[in-house]
Amino acid sequence: MAGRVDSATHAAALAKIGEAAKHEVELRAHVDEIVQGSAFKGSHRSQLFLKHIVEQALHGDPADLRERSIGISLFNRPATYDTADDAIVRGTASHVPKR
Repeated sequence: MAGRVDSATHAAALAKIGEAAKHEVELRAHVDEIVQGSAFKGSHRSQLFLKHIVEQALHGDPADLRERSIGISLFNRPATYDTADDAIVRGTASHVPKR
């Protein structure tokens, strides 16, 4: 199924996050520069999304980076919302790299 990763890939990603946390101050400063740049100027949602993802990656539970968790915490969706019917997280996630 698309979007799914095996446990080895997931573990490798978590290890990279742990390494990135060592550079937290620099990462936050860089994210601030990015969201204040012209590419993100017109999208408050993309700004919030990028900041949220970085913050959760640095200090959250890995489960907080799942679509439902992001929808609930960032976009105020109810815990019962259907991610198949409401693609706000996927839509926003696809716009951030384009910016």
